[in-house]
Amino acid sequence: PLHLPAGGGPPALLAPDEAATPFGLAPAPSVQQVKLAPGDRVLFYTDGLTEARNRSGTMLDLQSLHPACALPDLDDALDTVLSAVGRHTGRIRGDDIALVLIEPEPAAAAAA
Repeated sequence: PLHLPAGGGPPALLAPDEAATPFGLAPAPSVQQVKLAPGDRVLFYTDGLTEARNRSGTMLDLQSLHPACALPDLDDALDTVLSAVGRHTGRIRGDDIALVLIEPEPAAAAAA
């Protein structure tokens, strides 16, 4: 997952303490807890995103997706991420892509 801080700080990969095999290959995942500040988001993605290459073979820079992921509406943000991937790859995909973008509700809103 990619942690996208609300304050405009740089995105950071949320690497697990211990590596596990990918889903589908009998993984033994562990729970990882991450504190998020108000407005922070987390982008979960499959390897189709990280391995998206342009015609010269350069992989997509995940850091470049931060502005798209910061759009106010989560659906619009994901649509913009997919458009950025399409521009990078020339609309040619070598793999499928699954994306989930989350922004936890503030505690006060969740209690209402």
